[in-house]
Amino acid sequence: MDYATIIAAVAAVAAVVSAVVSFISLIFTKRGNRQKIEASLVWSSRIEWIQNVRRVTADFIASCYMYMQPEKNDKDVLDKNIALVKKNKVLLTLYFGPDTVRSGEKMAKDIWDKTTNAGKNEEIVNFINKIYKQIKTYFIHKHEYEKCCDALRYCDRCKQGECTKCESNEYHDVYTREECDKEITRLKRSRNEAKKEIDSLQKKIELLSEAMRIYLKEEWRLTKDWSK
Repeated sequence: MDYATIIAAVAAVAAVVSAVVSFISLIFTKRGNRQKIEASLVWSSRIEWIQNVRRVTADFIASCYMYMQPEKNDKDVLDKNIALVKKNKVLLTLYFGPDTVRSGEKMAKDIWDKTTNAGKNEEIVNFINKIYKQIKTYFIHKHEYEKCCDALRYCDRCKQGECTKCESNEYHDVYTREECDKEITRLKRSRNEAKKEIDSLQKKIELLSEAMRIYLKEEWRLTKDWSK
C-alpha cells in the first residue's frame, strides 16, 4: 500500500470517527435538552401546585369563618355558606393523595413538624374532615351556649329577688332552693361544654392555618433544592 493510499485511509477513518462523535454528541445534547425541558416542566408544575394549595386553603378557612359569622342569620344564607365550606373542603383534600414514603425515610411526628412532610398527607386530610364535622354542628353549640348564658343571667337576677316561677327551665313552675342550685349547676355545665366545642373549632382552624404554612414552606424548600 503506497503512502497516498494510507493517507486516504486514515482520512476516511478520521472522517468516520468525527461523524460518529458528532452523532453521539448530538444525541447527548438532545437528551440533555430534553431532560432540562422535562425538569423545567416538573419544577413549574410543583410551583403551580404550591400556589393552588395556598389559594384553596385560604378559601376553605375563609368559608369556615363566613359560615360561623354570617351577615344574616337566615337559613338560606347558612345553607349556601355550608355548601361553600363543603365545596372548598373537597377541593382542598383532593390535593393530598396517599402518602408515598421511601424506605428508611423519617416520618413527620405530626402535621406541625417543621423538619419533614413525609407521612403528613393523610393526617392533613383527617384534620380537615374533623373541622368540617365540627363546622356542621357549630350553631347547635352556639345556640346552646347563648341559651344557657341567658338563663344564668336570669338566675342571677332571680337570686337577688323573689321568684315564684323559674324562666330558665320551661318544665318547672316553682323551684326550691335546692332545685334552683341544681339547675344552675346544670346550666353552667351545658354552657361550658358548648363553649368548649366552639373554642375547639376555632382553635382547629388556627392550627390548620399554621400546619399548612409549615407544609408549604417545606414543599417550597424541596422544590428549590430539587431544581439545583
